[in-house]
Amino acid sequence: KRLPDQVEDRYIMVNIPDFRLYYKENGREKLSMRVVVGDKEHRTPIFSNKISFIVLNPYWMIPDSIVKKEMIPNILKNPDYLAQRGYEVRRSYNPNKAAINTKNINWARVLRNGQTKRYKFMQPPGPKNALGKIKFKFPNRFSVYLHDTPAKKYFKKARRAFSHGCIRIARPNALLATFAAHERSVNFYKTQRVLRGKKKRQLNLSKHVPIHIVYLTAWIKND
Repeated sequence: KRLPDQVEDRYIMVNIPDFRLYYKENGREKLSMRVVVGDKEHRTPIFSNKISFIVLNPYWMIPDSIVKKEMIPNILKNPDYLAQRGYEVRRSYNPNKAAINTKNINWARVLRNGQTKRYKFMQPPGPKNALGKIKFKFPNRFSVYLHDTPAKKYFKKARRAFSHGCIRIARPNALLATFAAHERSVNFYKTQRVLRGKKKRQLNLSKHVPIHIVYLTAWIKND
């Protein structure tokens, strides 16, 4: 019921209760890895889509829901919260626009008056970035995507439901290599040079790769 009827040469499947990602090519499993999915309050949705672009050294555009529930409450407890974590605040999500000085902003009033959408919180590329070094995008109404993470410790746990809904992957470089094998816009060796720096780069795919996020508690193994 959850998978398409037509045969797909290449596709990615994330099975939520299995906490794993599978990459399949011509009916064979070529790659598998641990993932972290959404927690009980931010469940990862079940849907299918197609990965259309990859971002190296991404910015984290922090959603307004997280700004309301987490960012501003933390600022109110600790005025140095933004500086300590390298977060930036702008009037738009355009990283080329100058960041604003937040020292004179009354965040309690902003929160009380429901004015949080006036401010766009962002985390620039770097070792502390919540998205790690790579994200795989398939634009959807849930704002869910696959991404790297600096918090590797969670992959050691058996039950891996700790995210806000997006899917953190244990081996982003290995997944990137599967795209490089089929996509002229993804040169694996050049991507490694880019990833050693902090400059954002977007790779648009000519061949979009299907991704299926499913909830299967039983399945047939390849053998």
